[in-house]
Parts: sequence; C-alpha cells; structure tokens
Amino acid sequence: MKILDRYIMRSFLTVFLSALGICTLLLVAVDLFTNLDSYAKNEVPFFAILRLTVLYIPDAVSLVISPAVIFSATLTLALIHSSNELIPIFCAGIPYIRVIIPMMAVGICVSMTTLAATEYIVIPSRVNRVEVQTEYTGSQTSKDNRNITFVDASGRFVLHAKRYDATRQRIMNMVLIERDGPGGRMTGRTSAGMAQWDETERRWILSDVSIQNFTEGDTVLSFHEDTLMSDILDIEPGLFSYLGTDIKNMDRKTALWYLDNMKGLDPYQWATAATDYYERAYSFLTPFILMIIACSMNYQYKKNVLLFSILTSIGIAIVFYVTQLVTLLLAKQYVISPLTGVFLPLGLMIALSSAFFLRVNRV
Repeated sequence: MKILDRYIMRSFLTVFLSALGICTLLLVAVDLFTNLDSYAKNEVPFFAILRLTVLYIPDAVSLVISPAVIFSATLTLALIHSSNELIPIFCAGIPYIRVIIPMMAVGICVSMTTLAATEYIVIPSRVNRVEVQTEYTGSQTSKDNRNITFVDASGRFVLHAKRYDATRQRIMNMVLIERDGPGGRMTGRTSAGMAQWDETERRWILSDVSIQNFTEGDTVLSFHEDTLMSDILDIEPGLFSYLGTDIKNMDRKTALWYLDNMKGLDPYQWATAATDYYERAYSFLTPFILMIIACSMNYQYKKNVLLFSILTSIGIAIVFYVTQLVTLLLAKQYVISPLTGVFLPLGLMIALSSAFFLRVNRV
C-alpha cells in the first residue's frame, strides 16, 4: 500500500507543481505587461518594478492554486484509467476509495497551507505592494476617503462628508441629517465646514456649524456656532479610514473590528463587507472541495487524455465559480445571509460529487 500511495502522490504532485508554476508565471507576466505603461509614465526604477513583480507572486499563487488542484487531480486519475492501472489494483482487492485517499490527503494539506499563507503571506504582500505603488506613482493614501455616506442602523441620522483626512482624523464639509427613527421625519440638519476627532473626549468637535431644527408645526429654528461638540455623532474615526477599503486586504483583527462597527451603522454595507470577509476566511476550503469533485468524476476516455482532462477541469471550475458568483451576489444584496452565500456553493458541490461517486459505483 505504501508503494501505491507514493506512486499516486508522486504522480499528482508532479502535475500539480508544474501547473502551479506555469500558471503563476503567466499571471505574473500578464500583471507586469498590464502595468508596464504606468511604470514607464511614472519613471519607476527597475528594482522597484522587480520588487512589485515579486510582491505579486503570492497573490498569483493564491489565484491559481484551486485550478491547479482540479487539473492535477483530473489528469492523474484520467491517466490511471486510460492505462488500465486500476485493473491490477482492483484484482489485488484494493477499493477505489483507497486509491484516491493519498490525493485527498494532499488536498487537505494544500487547503491548510492556503489558510496560513493567506493571512501571513498573501495579504501582507498585497498591502506592501499597494504601498510601494503609492510611493512611486503618487496616488492617494488608502486610508483617505471622499464622498462618504453613513446611514445609522437605529435611524438616528444620515451623514455625508466630502472628504476624510486619515492623518489628521478630520472630516471636511459634513452634513448630518437627524431623524426620529428609521425612515422617519427629519428633525434636524447640521452642516459643518470641518469636524475634528478629540482623542481625550472621544467625540467629534464641529467647526463653522449651521444648525436647523424642525418642530412639529413645520417651524424651522436656525442658529450658527463657531465650534460645537456633537452629541449624536459617535462614529469612530477608524471607520472612515476603512470605508471603501477592500476588507480582504485588512488583517483579521481589523476586519472583525470593522464588521462589528459596521453592523450597527449600515446593515447593507455590512452585508457586502461580511460576505467578502467570509469568502476570504473560508476560501481555503475551495481546493479540497474541488479535489473531492475531481475524484468523484467518471474517467472512461482512453484517447486525448490531456485534452479531456483540461475540458473536465474547466467544466468543474465553471460550475463551481458560477454557483459561487450567484450566491455571493445574493449575500451582498442581503437576500441571504453572508455565511449562507459562502457555504451554499461548497455544500452543493459536495452533494453533487457524492451523487457522482455513488452513480459510478465506486464506493
């Protein structure tokens, strides 16, 4: 059995590492040529371009690892079937499930490696790459934001601001609409030229403030203040920094803090961010799930093994990723919960693979 295990694992890993290396090089080359014009216009030095290219490698590997797993599993099993190697295996009393166990073990190892690499290699290198690009192209810092809109989940207020300066923790050209409940009547409007965060008081200090209060009799009371400490605006400045930022690039602690705060401020924006976060957190399961599907397929073709392996891999990938695209879209629209949107395609693929496995009588 050890000889069979070594043979299966060696066959699988040879194809897997070759496919992973080739696909990674292709993605890195595409990224380099896509950004070459921008590098030339900004006169980015050669070693900076080399650094940016190297920093993209972990991201490229994370993108191609699942397709490489599918292709490697399908090609390995197709070659075993086409060369009739299963005949002596079955004659020795070894069931098919025992043949695919080494590949499943490799799939588990790949998934666990992906989980660790995403948090400690892929995301830091992605953030570092953005910082290097910002340094050489002079683009806006990722923590500054413009045209910000907040809708308080409790219905107390709606906030719009033209710009947030992360360095000074300052909001520019802010308008705050107060309401008496979700979708309720507007009770007040506060506009300020600037709002400065006070770390000591943990509150916003508004400057150049114009206030209009609306009474039951449609009477408007207006007055102006040079400075005013807001009682209703209780948003932490860190939320302004990460608004519009891809939650997939945040470290885990920051992402959880961001989700916890956004859930109370804007449930719909939270749904989008939570879906992206859960997709990132559980994406490590994808290689293993695709491995299960690949191992459950029926490989009866004898000719053109490479071609049919590629077509099978593409078919499996299309079914999985289209299903995932639909469920994630529904989750971001808050039609279904974010966790359901992430796990539903995984569950469907496991059920589908189980049905295939039983249909070809390979248990």
